[in-house]
Amino acid sequence: MTVYMKTLNVKDAAGLFMRVSTYGGWINYDYMYDRVVQGDTDWHKNMIVLDIPRDTSLIDFGVWIIGKGEVQVDDFRFDVVDNKLSVTGTSEKIEFGQPENLDFEGYTD
Repeated sequence: MTVYMKTLNVKDAAGLFMRVSTYGGWINYDYMYDRVVQGDTDWHKNMIVLDIPRDTSLIDFGVWIIGKGEVQVDDFRFDVVDNKLSVTGTSEKIEFGQPENLDFEGYTD
C-alpha cells in the first residue's frame, strides 16, 4: 500500500496501518509503530508492504493518531510488487478456541 500523508501539530504520534486476515487464522500487519510521525510534516510518500495470501478474508487499512493534531492522507494505492521489496510488517497465527455459552445461559458476574 502506498499513500501520501501530511501532519499538522501531531503532539504524540501518528501513522498508517494495514492488516490482512486469512481464513486459516494468520494475520499480517503493519501499524508503523517503528516509524511514527510527529509534529508538522509536508506531504510525503509512505509504504506498507505485506504478503497477501490466497485465503485472505479481510484487508483493513487506515490512519491512527495518538493525542492532538491532524493527519491528512491522499492517493491510497494497492500494487503488486516483486519479492525484492522487503515486507514491512509482522505475521502471526491466531488460534481460536471452541465457541462457548452459545445459548447465553451460562453468563456469570
